[in-house]
Amino acid sequence: MGNKVLTMLLIMCTCGIMGQDIKNEKPKTFKNSIKIRPLNFFVNELVLDYERMIDPKSSLHITAGQGYQKDRLLVGGTVENHTSFLEVDYRRYFSKDKIAPRGWFAGAGIFGLYELDRFKNIRGTVDPNFDRDYFSTGVSVDTGYQWVFKNGITIGLSGGADLRIPIDHSINSSSIRPNLNFSVGYSW
Repeated sequence: MGNKVLTMLLIMCTCGIMGQDIKNEKPKTFKNSIKIRPLNFFVNELVLDYERMIDPKSSLHITAGQGYQKDRLLVGGTVENHTSFLEVDYRRYFSKDKIAPRGWFAGAGIFGLYELDRFKNIRGTVDPNFDRDYFSTGVSVDTGYQWVFKNGITIGLSGGADLRIPIDHSINSSSIRPNLNFSVGYSW
């Protein structure tokens, strides 16, 4: 774990040093960004972000992800959780001297989520191996700051909340989840 954290800090410092802007230069306009969320690797998720500038102060932000988790159960056996999601956000940028995708932003969007729980070798049940799947949708809001350096290196920090609404009748409660995101990528 310590080596992973040290490697992540080294990558962040290298990106920061390589991507320094010079104040006297006119900033380059970037219309597209693609990013990954490296901290999500620690929880077995692969999350990719794509952002497209709509006008100088707004953008369309698309996030796709895949997750996997395997746990042992107290009653014996294991459960594997597979998650897939897609989110589409509209972002508005507020910096007076910067254009999208740079600076402070606030965004809102919708998402869809599919989860599959695969139970294996469960003791005391009629069928020791069975699957359960869930569909959810929801809305999200977030705010944050994004740096885009002159060479295109992009670093983003954001936080917000998701309201998750189950579509499947086997789960009957909505939930609000906070989120905190760190992303690294390239803009062109």
